Amino acid sequence: MYKNSKSLIRTTALVMFNERGLEAVGVREISRELGMSPGNISYYFPSKNDLIIEIYREFVEKTLTFFGEFGRKSDLHPKDLLTLLARVMEIQEDFRCLFLSFNDLTEIAALEKEVYLNEKRWKKLIGRLMRQWREQGLVYTHAGDEESTFFELIKLILIYRFTDSKIHRRKGSSESSTTAYRRRLASVFRLYFKEKPR
Repeated sequence: MYKNSKSLIRTTALVMFNERGLEAVGVREISRELGMSPGNISYYFPSKNDLIIEIYREFVEKTLTFFGEFGRKSDLHPKDLLTLLARVMEIQEDFRCLFLSFNDLTEIAALEKEVYLNEKRWKKLIGRLMRQWREQGLVYTHAGDEESTFFELIKLILIYRFTDSKIHRRKGSSESSTTAYRRRLASVFRLYFKEKPR
């Protein structure tokens, strides 16, 4: 076995999944790319799904670490959330295969509950921030449905941008997908947030 083989397999698989999609890359293609036998990959990842699960968990760890650091700050303004989401988009870009093949991801039984629980965590953090900003008079939302709608709008924008990015680039715009979608997020924010009182 190669030194750091597990990490090398995961990194190579992520690059290949990002380029071609989860459904288009199998263990044989990954083993060919690495110049090792499929059995070597199976030693660390008994199935392709195990490899995808590991990549998903790495994405979640990076995102939650960033969310955690953000959530510990005490003096946050709604514009800070926009900055956070732009950073999340950068992390998503590194793991874009998970979003380009989101339906395949949610069909992996071992991940179904994790995806749901992680979504709940992110929703809880955004909900807490929205309540804090509502108390400070910075947001227009009411508790409950409007907070939930705000979260769902953000989620849809963050996921949809990957299916739209090829179309966006094909139009010949020099604007990056992240910049374009940051503007879309900002337009959603304007529906909910007031200017900071002077």
